[in-house]
Amino acid sequence: MKVLVTGGTGRVGSELVGALQKKGASVRVLTRDRDKDAKTAPVGAEVAVGDLLNPESVRSALNGVDKMFLLVGNVADELTQALLTYAVVREAKIKHVTYLSVYQAERFQDVPHFIAKQAVETALKAFEVPFTILRPGYFFQNDLNLKDLLIGPGLFPTPIGTAGIAAVDVRDIAEAAAISLTTDGHAGKTYNLVTHSALSGPGAAAVWTKALGKPVNYPGVPVEAFGATAPSVHAALVCDGSQAHVPAVSGTGIRPGHCGCRRARETARPCSEALRGLRSGSRRRVAEKLANTSTGRYERKKQ
Repeated sequence: MKVLVTGGTGRVGSELVGALQKKGASVRVLTRDRDKDAKTAPVGAEVAVGDLLNPESVRSALNGVDKMFLLVGNVADELTQALLTYAVVREAKIKHVTYLSVYQAERFQDVPHFIAKQAVETALKAFEVPFTILRPGYFFQNDLNLKDLLIGPGLFPTPIGTAGIAAVDVRDIAEAAAISLTTDGHAGKTYNLVTHSALSGPGAAAVWTKALGKPVNYPGVPVEAFGATAPSVHAALVCDGSQAHVPAVSGTGIRPGHCGCRRARETARPCSEALRGLRSGSRRRVAEKLANTSTGRYERKKQ
């Protein structure tokens, strides 16, 4: 079986490639720049050059492919990219599509990448191609952008407030995606990939205090002042689209629910019980990465 992975050189996609390979699948990643991205493509993956806005290039990349993992960046034309790609997927009669959406996509109707993902979910449900929708929350790995502030003055500045947000480790997203693409029983299913306990600003600071062995405080910086307080982190939020829903999140939170991943269904427990590494263990591993690298970038170890 061969799987085409979009976003295959990114944080989630690169983890997914490895997870699929461990399950015996061959993988092809779609990239817009072979010379640039081929250097960062996961080991053992084929590289196809294409652009989601260019249906012909997607059609070529899908040649000989059985299934697809569809991840579209949080950009202005996200919906256009996704729907153009899905049209080619239907034409190519791909056997299954796993789509990376966002937790509670229907909730924030004024946030562009939430409403775009909800529209894509609607399209998937309207047609005949078997699909699985994954709805992850906030990525624990986003905290790697906070390296200088965490290990320096000991601050967790991201304005997520006290209400709390749902969070997940990208490795668990990759594992869930790999399961949906390599085992039966996931067609037509939507899975929320989050822990049952919310991550708040003060709570995150407390976890980092324990993980780093030094005091880390949550200053409760207002959203409006966040850009000036932590410009590098603010820039990262702008790039991944998180900035758009930070004001709403800091006030109301995005509360976790339950997940229907395979292991959770088998144990009849919340996803956070089935995937125990999602909470302190994941944060601890991120802390170790953060403390052991001078650049603060998350570098995947080559297996």
